[in-house]
Amino acid sequence: MIIELKDIHFSYPTLGAESGDSHYALAGVSLRISGNETVAIVGASGSGKTTLIQLLNGLLEPTRGQVSLDGETASYRGDFALSWRRRVGLVFQFPEIQFFENSVFDEIAFALRNIGVDEVEIQKLVTNVLKELEMDDMRLAQQSPFRLSEGQKRRIAIASVLIMDPEVFILDEPTTALDYNGVQVMRSIVKRFQADKRTAVIASHDMDFVHSVAQRIICLADGKIIYDGPQRQFFELKDLLTQAHLDLPRVLKIERVLKERGQLKAMTKIPHPMD
Repeated sequence: MIIELKDIHFSYPTLGAESGDSHYALAGVSLRISGNETVAIVGASGSGKTTLIQLLNGLLEPTRGQVSLDGETASYRGDFALSWRRRVGLVFQFPEIQFFENSVFDEIAFALRNIGVDEVEIQKLVTNVLKELEMDDMRLAQQSPFRLSEGQKRRIAIASVLIMDPEVFILDEPTTALDYNGVQVMRSIVKRFQADKRTAVIASHDMDFVHSVAQRIICLADGKIIYDGPQRQFFELKDLLTQAHLDLPRVLKIERVLKERGQLKAMTKIPHPMD
């Protein structure tokens, strides 16, 4: 699947603002996301990350510009829109936004029931996705998703999207409220998409996670793309990191300190997690 954005501008309505006075959350954004890549969208708070991923998923319609899927101009209504949101799954930063049902099982099964999947197949699919997320406890499956811990809520929101087997999987701040084990589960999910040659898009402040999974980085500042390219080069651009108010991943900080102290041989390098 190929998603392409051309000269996208987006502004949120501002109460009392005159026509043309609205501030653009995104201004002049053009990009192409193809199959079989893991893309991290990074930048400071307010840079436009969440707006951008909702445009990729079709939840927002641009103020100006064009979005296309596989070369076809996007439509925000009818069968095209329904197909788009099935093919491009989005997990919000705050999982409660996605919850509809009174039990974890019913929450994960919600979308499958909407499209008429048989209950026997639903039981199998829900069991499998809970096992993948290391939450395969049937007592948990009967609890209310609203009463879970923040980390558990995030996993349930992810399960409700994963179960639809999307071609593109979008995660907004996926490691928020997760402990070490939860982050490792999240990393394994992204790695599975890589192994299946599908696309994952991650909007995140967590540079350690980004460094461990992303192949490509799109960096935003003030609603504009200031970098779009390979991950390895991105973390070498000190001025750009400063402009975007981002820090180095911890492993690269350690590598830098060791080099400055002369404790890392000239030809030695800490292995990259993508190798």
